[in-house]
Amino acid sequence: MPPRKLFNLRVSRLSRRIVFWVFISVILIEGLIFIPSYKNREKELLSQLKGISTARVALVMRLTRPDASDDELFRQIKKLQDDKMITGGVLYRSDGGKVGAFGEMPDLMISDVKAAGMTFLLSRDKSRYDIACSPVELQRDYRLILRHDSSSVKDRLFYFFLRIAGLVVIISLVVTVGTWLTLGWIVVSPILNLRHDLLRAGEALSTDQQTPKFYSATVQRADELGEVIGAFRQMYQQISDANIERKKAEEALQESFKQVEAYSQVLDNELEKGRQIQINFLPDQLLQIPGWETAAFFKPARQVAGDFYDIFQ
Repeated sequence: MPPRKLFNLRVSRLSRRIVFWVFISVILIEGLIFIPSYKNREKELLSQLKGISTARVALVMRLTRPDASDDELFRQIKKLQDDKMITGGVLYRSDGGKVGAFGEMPDLMISDVKAAGMTFLLSRDKSRYDIACSPVELQRDYRLILRHDSSSVKDRLFYFFLRIAGLVVIISLVVTVGTWLTLGWIVVSPILNLRHDLLRAGEALSTDQQTPKFYSATVQRADELGEVIGAFRQMYQQISDANIERKKAEEALQESFKQVEAYSQVLDNELEKGRQIQINFLPDQLLQIPGWETAAFFKPARQVAGDFYDIFQ
């Protein structure tokens, strides 16, 4: 597409408005898709953290004698704190009695722990993740609540957000630019050309110029815009035909005026001749009779009249 047409598309208000809403729509759609993806990624990372933690707990349980005392089991559990991932924990007996605690205390309470299965609690800032193991997972009559440092999950989620946001922006820009170019070629450029045709048509009709070369005369489209262009061609042809008929009527009227004027001139000449003849019928001087005073006045309503006068003795 020529640079001039690209500039016209850029300054076109319709083009800018449509491209803006296309960009916003793509961002919203991608955002709606991103939210569940973000949640799934968070669950995946927390699941990985849970898997590592339960594997370490299971290893400790296998290395600890089944008949080990509470203190011995707690000492083995406490060794889990050596891993930077586990920041603290609490060991309870199955009756709810507390055996011991180490490190950072979990926010998950023993009353919130399920009787069977694992219980999870993620802090509001997502930097800590509590995992509670029931006797089913421990294979012993104990309940264990471990507090984990999930800041790595938070960081990985942040980088995941940046990657997805970058992809969303790139996809939105590609779709928007593609829409902009396609829209300009299919809609905006024909509309701008049609506007130019309308201005040229108005100028030609107002100054009685010959029909200019219209862009729309070379366009054949089978869509709504093609119907608009066809309606413009039909409208211009109707107005042009009406102007031609008006000119013919004006010329005929002028010719009629000339004929009437010529006929009126001939009629005036004939009437003037009649007036002169009628004046010649009238006496030049009135007869003067002693003892009588005579006078006459003659004025036709128009050029001639049907009256005569004379005096006889």
